[in-house]
Amino acid sequence: MVSRHPIALTDQTLPESYFGPDDDEVQSYQSQGKGWTTFALIISVVLWLWAIIDVCTRRFADVNRKIAWVVAILLCGGIGSLLYLIFGRGASSSIGKSTGH
Repeated sequence: MVSRHPIALTDQTLPESYFGPDDDEVQSYQSQGKGWTTFALIISVVLWLWAIIDVCTRRFADVNRKIAWVVAILLCGGIGSLLYLIFGRGASSSIGKSTGH
């Protein structure tokens, strides 16, 4: 038969950090990142709106390319918007603008 003995408690006390941070420390950690998160969210939404408006108002030589960019921006959010603003704007045609030649 196996005998089970309870763990013997000693007079030694464990350091406070053993039990993890207290409530004040947790709240402090949680509130530290809120400013950057809010800033990143606002920038992402602004880029998303800018990209959607830009792709809808620009003329593309190929309608399928325009539709693809709209779908990419809507599905990929901030990343799709950034990709459009970096790569997609140059792919649109500038119909009605003078090329300077």
